[in-house]
Parts: sequence; structure tokens; C-alpha cells
Amino acid sequence: MSEEQTTKPSSWLRHLSETDSPININKELVAAGTTFLAMAYITIVNPAILSDAGMDFGAVFVATCLAAALGSILMGLVGRLPVGLAPGMGQNAFFSYVIVIGMGHPWQTALGAVFISGVIFVVISIVPIREWLINSIPMNLKRGISAGIGFFIGFIALQSAGIVEGNDATMVTLASVARPETLFFLIGFTLIIILSARQVF
Repeated sequence: MSEEQTTKPSSWLRHLSETDSPININKELVAAGTTFLAMAYITIVNPAILSDAGMDFGAVFVATCLAAALGSILMGLVGRLPVGLAPGMGQNAFFSYVIVIGMGHPWQTALGAVFISGVIFVVISIVPIREWLINSIPMNLKRGISAGIGFFIGFIALQSAGIVEGNDATMVTLASVARPETLFFLIGFTLIIILSARQVF
């Protein structure tokens, strides 16, 4: 008999897994912990970014935790998929640094626009137009958007870490690496490279 703890699915577990095979509790707990650790940074980064737009850090922190918890629970109960949901890191940076700080709109007005866009997305998801919109976008454009969001998030990270800063002549220039936050970033980034090369994750 295996040393790993298994159990026959109860009615609610069967609803989630859609299977009658034994469920490995240890693996489920490890998977849940891994997913949480992979997403935990969002609870700090999201409030930090949105607070630059004038929003209260504590309020955004609570809202981020509640949104991630409720979204992930609904994904498991309704969608029956092992997927964790949380606020996106690309949209929040665009919200703060482009819409609010760059264009000068109040964050309250920007939140209203976010709410309206959310309603539109819900309507699009309900009606058959959703698949038509997805299929009508060229694959190159989809990949370009994904790459652009990645570069944008990376640029925000370099700014926050003090690697780059604004410059009147070149718009962006390298900053001093002697600051604590910059050294912390370089140490963390080096550690990520080492762990990735050793296939730790």
C-alpha cells in the first residue's frame, strides 16, 4: 500500500474532480501551496502599483486578497479547473502609470472605466461573439500583445528596482546600482537564473 495519503472522493470532491479514483491529499496540498506561493507576490505588488495612482495601499491589499480568493474558489467550484485567479499585473501598471499618472485622470474615473469594461467582457463571454472576436485576431497580433505586456511589466520592474531612471536626453538611462533596492533586485534575479539553470522550477 502506498505511503501517500489517499481517500475516496466525497460528493463535493467528486464534483470538483469529475472522477471516482482515489484523491492524493498530499499532492493536492502541495499543489495548493505551490500555487499560493507563485501568486503571493501579487498581494504586495498590486497595491504598490495602484497606490502610486493615489489609492489606499491597505484597501487595495484587502481587495486583492478577496478578489484572488473568490476568483480561485469560483474557478474550482464552477469551472472545475485547477487554476488560480488574481488581478493581472499588466493591466494595473497601465491603469496607474498611463491612465492616471500619464493622462491625468482621477483614479475614481479610471475605476469606473474598468467597471464598464468588465461588464462588456461579461456580455461578450455570454453571447456567441466571443469566439468570433478571438478567432478574428491574427496570431501575430496576439503574440505581439503578449510580448508587449511582458516588456511593459519588465520596464516597470526595472524602474521600481532602480536599474533605470528617466533622462531628458535619452528618455531612459541606467541608474546607480549602489542603492539597497537595486542590490536586492540583482541578488534575487541572479538567484532566479541559478535555480532555473538547475531546473529547480
